[in-house]
Amino acid sequence: MSHLDPIGSMDPITQSASILEHQFRNAAVPASASPMVTLSALESFLQQLSRLDSLDRQNPHAQAWLNTHYQCMSTYLTTVAMLAAEYDYNDYLNVFIDCCQQVGLLQTSWDWYFQGATPVKRYSADTMRLSWPLFVELLWLIRGRCCIASFKSRQNARKRENKIRIQEYERYINALFERNDRLIIIRIDLGYCKTEAVITGIEQALTDIDHLLANRRWNALFDHLQGYIIKTEYGLEKGIHFHALLFFNGSERHGSSHIYLAQQIGEYWKNVITKERGIYWNSNAQITDFERLGRCGIGLIHWSDQESRKNLLNFVLAYLCKEDQYFRPKQGESCKLLRRGQLPTAQGVKLGRPRQTGEVIKRDRTST
Repeated sequence: MSHLDPIGSMDPITQSASILEHQFRNAAVPASASPMVTLSALESFLQQLSRLDSLDRQNPHAQAWLNTHYQCMSTYLTTVAMLAAEYDYNDYLNVFIDCCQQVGLLQTSWDWYFQGATPVKRYSADTMRLSWPLFVELLWLIRGRCCIASFKSRQNARKRENKIRIQEYERYINALFERNDRLIIIRIDLGYCKTEAVITGIEQALTDIDHLLANRRWNALFDHLQGYIIKTEYGLEKGIHFHALLFFNGSERHGSSHIYLAQQIGEYWKNVITKERGIYWNSNAQITDFERLGRCGIGLIHWSDQESRKNLLNFVLAYLCKEDQYFRPKQGESCKLLRRGQLPTAQGVKLGRPRQTGEVIKRDRTST
């Protein structure tokens, strides 16, 4: 077959492999790539591999595509070795880890970062064992695991669960707007500084976030807090961290000061809750960037501002509910990694001034 032949004239196997080769022709992960970029490239490779009809060694397109990722395998392995072995991750990554352990490319070991600190169970990579025959054996193992009915069933079940979860949290946010004339939406990330992130486990992190939520009951900083959504995540560079959405009554708090309010909450997390072990990222300080992109769903939002409410659901909430950073502890008590406040009780009178039919309130521009 000529290289000029259109893809549509190829047989299905060659067509699939050719499309993949074109997509990943420049897929080699650069040495300067961050661990998260490398991990994302690996997950994409595994997903494409599971959908490839054949590993036909005589197919030049498939061979070129696979060779590209063979060259990346040492980087993939050393990146996966950075993960904490005490957690389960998404289904594709779990299969990769299990199969690599089966062929001897990954082992588990205990790391002591600081004298007297609690050891962390991690993976170690044996890249010296890597060879083309072992790589091909690994691919067959991965494909076999990804093609069984139970794997596909888990994938489908997770998609259904995530869809139901998004609908639940959309109802929660809409209920808050039904209860409040206007809301101040604070979007903030809470985590740990680099030296602490590598030694802070899920148990300590959840204790810290529980401490913050408990203190809201008597701390004036959280006056008129109407609700919250908090997502717990694990990242290679950030360790355990939290994405938080906080909903304040905009009729009682100053909507124009939402950036400063988010900063105060971040400083409270950093200095009081974590005793200077923590860090934070104030997304509200970037509100003008979101407005320029037409995706702003934070700051002061009136109940009638349908555009901002739509952005809140489609961009802000959707980001919190994304599946690509799924993780869960392998052992110990189960924990809810996405949580929210209680649904507000229905009341005849909403908090704030009376609404006028057809009223549209423009967004309050930011200031600190």
